[in-house]
Amino acid sequence: MKRSVAISGALGGLVLWSAPILWSAPAQQGPTAITIEPQPVYRGCNSIVVTAPLGTSWKEIVERFADPSTVRGVWQFDNVAQRYHGVYFPSSTAPTDGPASSAASVMGLFFCVSADGSIS
Repeated sequence: MKRSVAISGALGGLVLWSAPILWSAPAQQGPTAITIEPQPVYRGCNSIVVTAPLGTSWKEIVERFADPSTVRGVWQFDNVAQRYHGVYFPSSTAPTDGPASSAASVMGLFFCVSADGSIS
């Protein structure tokens, strides 16, 4: 939003000057808990949106599944690189190439599971 101010010049002309009005919005707090819409999960791979505080471990997110032991892997899409990064596998020795914990508060994740189940 701009505010216009009329100033009378030395020659009697009218000069308009516009200055921006800066408004500050209150800082928004990020999520304080993991939120995943309750839904069925089907054997194979499922694309699911997750909201979580920054730095949430992938294991904490996987534990939202009714049976976390069915989760075989989690991938996160990197839009800049246009590729998926493996971020979680049940074996701690499996190589991952993504961030060690959530780096965004809203994420589209790809969960591959070995059996039908649900998120509650």
